[in-house]
Amino acid sequence: MQIAALKEVRRDGRIERAANTHTHQLENNNMNRSIRYAILAAALACVGAVNADDFNPPPWRGAPMSDFQQWEFKTDGPLPELSNNPFGQPAITQIGDSRWLETFEGRDGVWCIPQGGTMVFHIPDADEPTEKKIVRIQVTFFGGAAGFHWLGDPFDGGYEDRGNGWTGAWADYTLPCQPFDVVLIGGPLYVDEMVVDAVCVPEPGTIAAFAAAGLGLVLRRRKR
Repeated sequence: MQIAALKEVRRDGRIERAANTHTHQLENNNMNRSIRYAILAAALACVGAVNADDFNPPPWRGAPMSDFQQWEFKTDGPLPELSNNPFGQPAITQIGDSRWLETFEGRDGVWCIPQGGTMVFHIPDADEPTEKKIVRIQVTFFGGAAGFHWLGDPFDGGYEDRGNGWTGAWADYTLPCQPFDVVLIGGPLYVDEMVVDAVCVPEPGTIAAFAAAGLGLVLRRRKR
């Protein structure tokens, strides 16, 4: 299985964006960001309720400029069962001959992705080109964990035994804060759950200040 978090466009590539503002606009933006970051810092101190195989929710879920979507695949429809995304409607499309199974290995609602097949997750996000974005991906799958790997360069991640042959895997990526992300899962694999969180975060200096204040959970590496 392969999984990738892509930036901005629906093909491999990296796009960096820049923005120029007038001094007055920049001052107003800085003030608005300061308010958002203060609220974000408070949100980092707590974690929301865990749903089903949402086994490693990020501490910043629900913070300003964040979004959340969780697919449990109770039907073969494209929309997530749970979502809090103020930037648009997340959805999935299928490439190849993937099959939705009502039950499989003790779980309800499972996608069977064949060799050469791809599940594509389309996720609208905030558009703040001067900031960075952290994306956390969680996926619960059935199959050989030895064949599972992340594409790209996640700065943190891990695995969890979910029982009866199922494995939970998660990874954190840092991307530009652009308005659209695409996540791909390739077969052969059985997928029971997919959770994607994203949040636009301050510049590295502000993140370092959060860490110094004991609130730098966003970038803290988790040891498994």
